[in-house]
Amino acid sequence: MKKLLILAALFLTGLAVSAQSVVSGTVVDKDGNPIANARVEMVGSTESCMTGLDGTFRMETPLGAKKVKVLYVGMLSKKQRVRPDMTVTLHEENVWNRRPDKYRWFLSAQAATPSGDLASNLANPSVGLMLGRVKHVGWYVKATGSKPLSATEQFYSYYGSTHLEALWTTGKMESCYYSATGGVILRLGSPIHIYGGCGWGHREFAMEMNWHGKTEMVKIGVSDIFGTGKSIRPYNTFVAEAGVMVRLGHFTLNAGCSETIDGYNYLVGNFGIGYCF
Repeated sequence: MKKLLILAALFLTGLAVSAQSVVSGTVVDKDGNPIANARVEMVGSTESCMTGLDGTFRMETPLGAKKVKVLYVGMLSKKQRVRPDMTVTLHEENVWNRRPDKYRWFLSAQAATPSGDLASNLANPSVGLMLGRVKHVGWYVKATGSKPLSATEQFYSYYGSTHLEALWTTGKMESCYYSATGGVILRLGSPIHIYGGCGWGHREFAMEMNWHGKTEMVKIGVSDIFGTGKSIRPYNTFVAEAGVMVRLGHFTLNAGCSETIDGYNYLVGNFGIGYCF
């Protein structure tokens, strides 16, 4: 009976040993230099070890292990299929090859510049915020606005009435712009993303009019500016937009353009700078 127990113990020990396999190799950089203290994890298992001063590692793991994952600060992590005496080559991580590890929020300050009179846009800028969340694919919402016009009365001028218009106006113009959009953002490759969406845009104009020697700001319906053939038209309509966002570390830069979907195709440029959490 004692001999049978000894034989059974030896048999079970042999099974335990046979159920283990040894994974070994060397971790190096792109120039072939060994990397010490890199962490080597067995994918699908809790087994791990650290490389030695010569970059080598060795660990016993359950039979059937297929891949290892190697991590080292400042280097891109790498998964590699298990092979006898394998060599794992790591590359330095930088802003151009960094892979996102999780979904991240970003928040950026925005400025919008509608096409038309540049002076009035600068005098009453349209500013706002862009908020989003992205890894490889994500979403965003954006809103901009400017100070409302003080003028309330509506004045309609028609094409061909430029002579009278030139007599009635002092040449001073004001404008305001509001927008709210949202859409999808897609990572093309670190650090470049593209975004596209749609929403609502609203723009108003006002001119300083000379009424019998008295001047006041009056909202404009449709007008041809001072006989130049350049028309201005308020709108309150749907807009479509597209742009590019670049993420540099924790900072983001974006620039894009939106266009009204009303047949008149008015353009609005927008840009921003923000922070990624």
